[in-house]
Amino acid sequence: MKIKQVLAYIILCSFSLSLFGCFGGGKKKEQAEEPIKDTELIDMETEDSKEDSFFDSSEPFYPLQETIDDIQLEMSELRAKILDYESRIKNQDNSLETLHKIQFPHLTHEIELTNGTLVNGNIIQENSDRMIVKTQIGQLTIDKANVATIKNISPNFPEVEFQGDAIDEIYPNHRIFSGVVYNDGFRRADFVRVIYKLWSERTELIGIDSSF
Repeated sequence: MKIKQVLAYIILCSFSLSLFGCFGGGKKKEQAEEPIKDTELIDMETEDSKEDSFFDSSEPFYPLQETIDDIQLEMSELRAKILDYESRIKNQDNSLETLHKIQFPHLTHEIELTNGTLVNGNIIQENSDRMIVKTQIGQLTIDKANVATIKNISPNFPEVEFQGDAIDEIYPNHRIFSGVVYNDGFRRADFVRVIYKLWSERTELIGIDSSF
C-alpha cells in the first residue's frame, strides 16, 4: 500500500513539473515575440534625423573657401614679385649699358710707395716735394719722400709700331714695301693690317694699298 502511494506521489510531481515547464515556455515565447511599439520607432527616427541634421549643418573640418582665397592671394603676391624681378633685371641691363659707356681715364703711371702700396693713375702735377695723381676714384697728393719707384703703364690695347724703316723696292711697273712690325701694347694684336700710301712731290695721293 505504501509502494502505491509513493508511485502516485512521484507521478503527480512529474506531471506538475511538466505543466509548469509548458506554461513557462509559453510566457517566454510570448515575451520574445512581443511587437515593437510605435513610440519606440518614432523615437529612433527622430534620433536618426537629428544625426543627419547635425552632419548637414556642421562646417567642414578644413575651410575650403578660405584656402582658395589664400591661394589666390599667394598667386597675386607671386605675380607682383615676378614683375618686380623683371623690372630689376631691365634696370640692371640699363645700368650695365651705362657703365660700358663711361670712359674711364687711361692710367699711365704705376707708383710704388715705400710701404709696398701700388698706386695707378696719371701724374697731373708735381714739384720737388710732392705730386698730384689722378686715379679712378679721385685725386691723391703723395709726398715724393714716400715714393719708391714710378713706372709708365702701357694702355690695355695693342700698339703696333714699325721696327726701323720700311724697305722700298722699286720696279718698272710697281713698288714693294717691306718691313717688320711689333706690338708694344698689353693686348695681343691679331690680323694686323698695314696700309701704304704713296704721295707725290706735291703731296698728292698717287696710290694706296694694304697688307696683312
